[in-house]
Amino acid sequence: MKPFKGLKAYDNGGDTADRYTVIWYEPDAWYGKEDAIGTLDMSDSPIHPQGVSMMGLIPVSDFTDEHIGKQMRFDELPEHIQAHVTDRLSP
Repeated sequence: MKPFKGLKAYDNGGDTADRYTVIWYEPDAWYGKEDAIGTLDMSDSPIHPQGVSMMGLIPVSDFTDEHIGKQMRFDELPEHIQAHVTDRLSP
């Protein structure tokens, strides 16, 4: 599956319910005053009723990737996670 431009993927190995995180850059998205990082945090089963799939924005000035796991290429994510990201981020 082809990733969207500028996505970065992370896997924390299952340390938390939101095991996978995908981030992207959002210019002027923080109340129109600051650039932001968009996030999609997911469990291993994001479409399950007890799964996790949540989006958010973090001001670029506050963002750190220290706590979200090991960075990986988008195509290294499990195929069902790639498909979920594609579904969630498609217009």
